[in-house]
Amino acid sequence: MPLYDYHILKFKDVTPRDLHGKKYLLKAEVVPTDKRGTPEEKSVTIKIEFKVTLQSSRLYGWKKNNPALEEQESMRKVLYKFGQEYLKQKLRAGVFGEITDLMLHNKNVPSFCPYDPEGIEIDLKICHEVEVHRPIGFDLNF
Repeated sequence: MPLYDYHILKFKDVTPRDLHGKKYLLKAEVVPTDKRGTPEEKSVTIKIEFKVTLQSSRLYGWKKNNPALEEQESMRKVLYKFGQEYLKQKLRAGVFGEITDLMLHNKNVPSFCPYDPEGIEIDLKICHEVEVHRPIGFDLNF
């Protein structure tokens, strides 16, 4: 299965003043591992951009259960982790086009924060590798 490298270039708070939750913009680049450092690298590099939004109802619940999330940097780390995992999930599934925004709310995340911000490091210099899983089968369209 093909290997790809992804590099998160930016993770920026873009929360509008009238939003009671949190919203971050994640920008990344994806390139096939075997093309890294070759003349073709630039032409095969895919740029990806999506937003990670945490609705206010879940934000307040998480802060109540984990006072450390009152700190903006701790919440940033947690939402970065959600964005990173979402990006990996999409890439493993072979989704390289436009990735829809990630909306975290009462129905798709637990009432307690699943990540410890102390164990999360935001390092935009690191390149990560992911294996793309493509369905096995036959293409009968000749």
